[in-house]
Amino acid sequence: MKRQILAGAILLMSVGFATAQSLPLKVMGQPAASGLIQKNKEQPFFENLAKQTGLNVAVQYVPVDVSGIPDTDGLRVLRSGLFDIVSLRGPQVSRDDPTVLGLDLVGLNPSFAVGKKNTAAYFNVLDKRLQANFNAKLLGLWPAGPQVIFCKPPIKGLADLKGLKIRVGDQSSANFVAGLGASGVPMPFGEVQQSLARGVVDCAITGPASANSGGWPEATTTVLPLALQLAVNGYAINLNTWKKLSPADQAKLTSALAIPLSTPLF
Repeated sequence: MKRQILAGAILLMSVGFATAQSLPLKVMGQPAASGLIQKNKEQPFFENLAKQTGLNVAVQYVPVDVSGIPDTDGLRVLRSGLFDIVSLRGPQVSRDDPTVLGLDLVGLNPSFAVGKKNTAAYFNVLDKRLQANFNAKLLGLWPAGPQVIFCKPPIKGLADLKGLKIRVGDQSSANFVAGLGASGVPMPFGEVQQSLARGVVDCAITGPASANSGGWPEATTTVLPLALQLAVNGYAINLNTWKKLSPADQAKLTSALAIPLSTPLF
């Protein structure tokens, strides 16, 4: 009996030791308000990361809008180490480093195939920039999907956007709508539906899936199905956390997040 008790105690101690050795990973994800990509893809992926990859990690996942941190601050969060991995919203974080805009300028990526080629060519450029300026390593890139224009007033084409206020995601789209005689208005995703309903903005740009999840069709009459961008997002890890991983574990994590640009997310 004593031997059984001793064996059980040793087992409990070994389990506790293994748990204690798990590397904690705090992950800041996409906004919960952005819809099914966050809910059905991203969150389950990270919550099951240890099981799927064999990494000895303990993940704490929080959507950016639940954290209370603006989605424009993703690069600053990485540099500070407040979160270990951040789901970077490319258009939003480009405010802190315009280099990010090079992934997805308006008109650059008219299809997933072209977007895959362009982002692959640009990946190392952005990775070096993030490492030098934000103490972060780029792990993978993925597209939220073609970005189209939703409007409250009926429109028939780009010429009808003249004089309208349009919610934009980054400076590239702001410059594009300015060239059409419209005014680009930066605005967090969660504020767009009410802003459309109240006339704060006349139109807004995002992907159809996100717009549907955010209730935009209830406040708009028209969709202009012209794909301006792919809304390329990515994942990056704080370099201090990265260096705690063994080369083998770095390879596992990189492989898990080396997301192809041919389909939206995983």
